[in-house]
Amino acid sequence: MKTLSRTDIRFISFLFSTLIIILGLLGIFFANETHGTNQFEVVPKLGWCIITIGITSAIIIAIRARSSQIELGILFSVSLSSICFWLNVMLFTPFINSTFPTWLKTLGIFAGLAPNIWWCAKIAICMKELFNNQKLRDQLYEDHGSYFIFKRGVQEKPMKSLRTGLTPPWYIFAAFTPIYPLSMTIPKFLVSHFDIQVFSILSSTISLPLSLLFNGGLVFCLICYIYNPLILQIKTGKEVIYSL
Repeated sequence: MKTLSRTDIRFISFLFSTLIIILGLLGIFFANETHGTNQFEVVPKLGWCIITIGITSAIIIAIRARSSQIELGILFSVSLSSICFWLNVMLFTPFINSTFPTWLKTLGIFAGLAPNIWWCAKIAICMKELFNNQKLRDQLYEDHGSYFIFKRGVQEKPMKSLRTGLTPPWYIFAAFTPIYPLSMTIPKFLVSHFDIQVFSILSSTISLPLSLLFNGGLVFCLICYIYNPLILQIKTGKEVIYSL
């Protein structure tokens, strides 16, 4: 079992901070292109907030260079937040900014929001059941006397025993499979024949299964990497160490 060295932690901090910056800027760019810089300013502000928090946490973690799961969990969560921010901007802003009737806008937003709430709640409930089950929790957080160790990927077996995983059901991806090649092969000259909303809605539809995957991953990360280790540390006085 390999624990992270100081060099590993600093490299991870650099890698994830770069990811946060790139995806945060992509989300801001897409929001500005969709809404204009003066129309929906809360989205770009949220993007800059994620970038600032991500860079700050990456610098602190790189300086401390500890294998604490809570500290690394914060960095992982902010990194996932930048991905979720970009995908959720793609998912919802085309409907918010469209000229469609209010009922159609509401339907589009609900169609994106409902499955995300369902999937995130399913993962949260699974993690709660897992943590409350002593046998399954011991598989997740190994007790090594003065500390616990969480090994990357160890969550798969106990989560499968509860019939849940981090990947959304296959039929969700299958339902959207025909859209992916369509989005890649539409000739550029068709842009002049369609309202730009058509392509915004297409990008929104494509981002739905991906938003399920990463929003669910963010919920998992917040619970498994931050909340549960914090509860364990409060109750036992033992820190959770992240291991490869």
